Amino acid sequence: MKLFWFLITFVLVNVSANDETIYKKEVFLTNAAIELAYAKNDLIVGDNSATNALEHVIEKIVNNTSSFQIPDFYHNFAKINVMIAVPDKTDIVGDLLSEPSQYDHLLDKCSFYQFNMQQEIRQILNLVILEGATDQDFRSLDLTTLAEQRRSLVKPALKNIIRRKLADDVQEFRGLNWTALAERRRVTGTSLGNIIRRRVSDVSELEDSLLLMCRLLGVYMSTTCPTSYVKKLLFDFINLTCTLDDGSTQKKMYKKIDGLWWQINPVNNSTVQLLEEQLL
Repeated sequence: MKLFWFLITFVLVNVSANDETIYKKEVFLTNAAIELAYAKNDLIVGDNSATNALEHVIEKIVNNTSSFQIPDFYHNFAKINVMIAVPDKTDIVGDLLSEPSQYDHLLDKCSFYQFNMQQEIRQILNLVILEGATDQDFRSLDLTTLAEQRRSLVKPALKNIIRRKLADDVQEFRGLNWTALAERRRVTGTSLGNIIRRRVSDVSELEDSLLLMCRLLGVYMSTTCPTSYVKKLLFDFINLTCTLDDGSTQKKMYKKIDGLWWQINPVNNSTVQLLEEQLL
C-alpha cells in the first residue's frame, strides 16, 4: 500500500512539474512575441502608418465588445488580465467556467490563454515564432521574473492607450454645443446630464465605453501592483461608475465627469484624484 501511494505521488509531482514547465515555455514565447510587437512602431492601421504594434494588439483584445453581452464578462476580464498583465497569477483563471472545456487543469488553461496572446500578435504582425529556435531550459525559468519582464513592456503600452482615450474623451466633451444643449434643457426640462448622454451616444455605447475603460484600468493597475492585482470589475450602469476589486477592502471607483476621468470616493462620490495624475 505504501508503494502504491508513493507511485501515485511520484506521478502527480511529475505531471505538475511538466505542466509548469510547459506553461513557462508559453509565457517565454509570448514574451518574445510581445517584445517584437513593442519594438514595431510602423504598423499600418487604416490611415495611420505609425501605430505601435503592441498597443494595437492590446486594444484589439480589450476592445472585444462581443464579450460584453454574455454572462461571463468578468471571467473574460480574468483571461485578458492573465494574457497581458499577470501571467504569474495563475489562480485568476481558477474560477472560470469550463472554457476551454478540453483543459481541466489550471496551468493547461493558462497555457491556452498565453498561446492565444501569441496568436493575436502573430496574425497582426504576420510573424512566425519558431518554438525550436532556442536552447532555453524552460524548467529553470522563474515565472515571476518572466512576468516582470512582460509588465515592463505592456505597462507603458497600456499607459499610452489610456492617455489617448482620455484625450479623446476631453475632445469629445469640448466639441459639444453647450448653447444648444442649454436651450434644449430650458425648453424640455430634461437634465443637462441626460441630454449630454443622449447627445454623445446611446445607452449601449455609453456602457461599452465604460466597460472598455474599466478593462484598461483593471489591466493597467495590475501591472503597477501585481501583488494586489485586480480580480474583478464591478459596474454601476445607472451612475456610470466602475470599481476595481483586488479582493481587499480598498476598492477603487472611477467615473467620467465633464469629459475627465476621476477616481471617486465610493462613500460620497466626491472626487479623489484625476486618472491622468495616476499615470505619471
